[in-house]
Amino acid sequence: MERHAIYAEIAQLVEHPHGKGKVTSSNLVLGLLKGQGAAVQLRPQAQKNMARKKPFVKLACKECKRINYYVHKSKGVEGKLKLKKYCKWCRKQTEHKEVK
Repeated sequence: MERHAIYAEIAQLVEHPHGKGKVTSSNLVLGLLKGQGAAVQLRPQAQKNMARKKPFVKLACKECKRINYYVHKSKGVEGKLKLKKYCKWCRKQTEHKEVK
């Protein structure tokens, strides 16, 4: 049996009682392998169902055209985002529109 297979078995025995499913890699195994100079690389499993991030947009003042805000746009919003926000350059509340 190869050395890294033995370490994988040890990791399986150590981590399984803690409620984890089948162990594919372990910090314990990686630490042991790095300490002994073995050239084995263990990769964590790819996360298939990662949450997608909301689109990030810039809001510019309609009057002075300066970008004042960066916000996350909801996925359900159709078209350009328009909000009434305070513009520190105009020193008043103005309409801010989504820009690229």
